Amino acid sequence: MQQQQLLSDRFDREAAACRERFLVTDCIELVNRQRRVALAPVRERLMQIDEAERQRRAADRREALAAKQKIRDERMAAALAAEQAASSASAPRVRQRMLPLATPLPPAADRDRAEAARQQAADERVKEGQRRQAQAAERQARVARRLVEREAKKGPTQPLPPPSAASAPSAGQTGR
Repeated sequence: MQQQQLLSDRFDREAAACRERFLVTDCIELVNRQRRVALAPVRERLMQIDEAERQRRAADRREALAAKQKIRDERMAAALAAEQAASSASAPRVRQRMLPLATPLPPAADRDRAEAARQQAADERVKEGQRRQAQAAERQARVARRLVEREAKKGPTQPLPPPSAASAPSAGQTGR
């Protein structure tokens, strides 16, 4: 890190010196290229250190998980041994409780269960659609009632007066 800081400081000074020259852009590009080349090994080393640290943490985590699993397995084995050591009357119940965990369901039962779940989901979608349609119909009925109520409040409209003779077009006029 100290080496990286020293290199960065040196290139910052060189870039500042470039800004005082006439061809600033070319000079700064050259300094930046030199900076990248000089810092590449430092960056590579930092990446190696980071990778080693990640691998160490992952190994530690795997070891912790393995230790937890070992403890869990030991407890399970102890519990199973304790249950087996219990009276012979309780032994059939232990086997009966463990049997559903040990035997997989037949494929037909899985398909039936999946089909029943799909059917239930479809039924729920239909019910939801019917509920939405009922809500829409109810909204339309409310709007129609409000329109009728507004019209009723206005009362009847007055008819237009008959056209007068002065406003009627004469025979020679076509209205264009």
